[in-house]
Amino acid sequence: TDYCRWYTSLLGRKSSLKPLRALLAKNKITNIQSGEFTQGKTARWAIGWSFTTEGMAEKLKAISKKVNKNTSSTIRAK
Repeated sequence: TDYCRWYTSLLGRKSSLKPLRALLAKNKITNIQSGEFTQGKTARWAIGWSFTTEGMAEKLKAISKKVNKNTSSTIRAK
């Protein structure tokens, strides 16, 4: 399709997830997914949200398998 379905943000601190989730919920956005990216000792967190009902969890699992197979990074969906 020709429109954006998911909006995402990469976060440097896990503590940023909770307030961002609360802000999205306050604005009546309920389709929210988050995940953790690690490489070595470095961790980053991502959050994604959509105004649609389309899910992302299965897509994240598929990406995680592909990334783990091809690199040393890991992605964990939450």
